[in-house]
Amino acid sequence: MEAYKMRKKNAKRAVARAKGKAIEEAYEEIEKKNGERQMLRIAKARDRASKDITSIRQMKNTSGVVLQEDYKIRSRWKEYFHKLLNEENPRGCHEDGEASEGVVQEISKAVVEGALRKMKNGKAVGVDQIPAEVWKSLGREGVDALWDLMKKIGQQERIPEE
Repeated sequence: MEAYKMRKKNAKRAVARAKGKAIEEAYEEIEKKNGERQMLRIAKARDRASKDITSIRQMKNTSGVVLQEDYKIRSRWKEYFHKLLNEENPRGCHEDGEASEGVVQEISKAVVEGALRKMKNGKAVGVDQIPAEVWKSLGREGVDALWDLMKKIGQQERIPEE
């Protein structure tokens, strides 16, 4: 561990020395004759990096013409999202089928038991105000009670008060 720490420390020192040397060379380059050009390049690069639209330089409009101006690209995006989010989809009326009454298939005890196993502890309670931990701690009796409750709800009976 000591050898690792020593090597890590030496590596950090080497990186710091190299970084310092690179910065000194950059300053010397800027101070030379074409340093103004270098400064302008750096300023332009920083300005481009700070702009909101950096990767999209062009896109096509609805007719396939390439747009390159920022305001045209923004208006095309606005048009695209307006159409996407406000377009109404056709809705059909299906009156051929018969209405189903009640639960289609009775729930099995295995399904109830599997659902109880998947419930996570410490989560918020549901409408019944009973935490999952209570149902789990009841074991087999809890599964049976919950299964009976589900059957009564499936038969559209009132949920018993107890």
